[in-house]
Amino acid sequence: MNSFREFPRFNFTPYPRPEIHNFSQELEDVLKALAGSSAEHCLLIILHFSGHADKEGGLYWYSPAGKRVKERQVTGGQLSHLISTSDGKGGKILTAIDLFFLNACSTLAAGLQLHRLGVRAVVCWANPVRDGTAREFVERFYRAVRARPGDYSYAFGMACGEMDKLLREALPCLLQQPGGVAEMWDGVKLV
Repeated sequence: MNSFREFPRFNFTPYPRPEIHNFSQELEDVLKALAGSSAEHCLLIILHFSGHADKEGGLYWYSPAGKRVKERQVTGGQLSHLISTSDGKGGKILTAIDLFFLNACSTLAAGLQLHRLGVRAVVCWANPVRDGTAREFVERFYRAVRARPGDYSYAFGMACGEMDKLLREALPCLLQQPGGVAEMWDGVKLV
């Protein structure tokens, strides 16, 4: 967990119909923010995807016409490659990402690929999740992150604890570095 002297605000950029170039742009913005930050102002870099995924965990990006199409699907491998090559050195952005939240059905495979790449913390879903459940989980999770910035185990535990009954079918997962710990919604930890 990073130490933070200041946690001023969340910077949230919504994309109603995202395309992969939006994600690339966000990574460029992360590099700019890193270049402009000082040790006194630590940044909490969270990348968040909310949307839909297929049963293999491929995230759906939308075409300009707004239709879900298989060729616009982005896999965990493609995201990992984009992150590892985005700054030309393959490490500056990766070491800066505190959390990648994949808020879509069945994103555990993509989450594991990001985790293997070295992303410090990944929140994802092991199976299908209802939109309302996913939305409520995100709200509770980020409320807890705001209370304790960078403490994702705490935020995950709080969100799971508050939603225990709703999470019997939808299974959120927290994957963390170092040590490769995977924590399931019911507190079970896998190594």
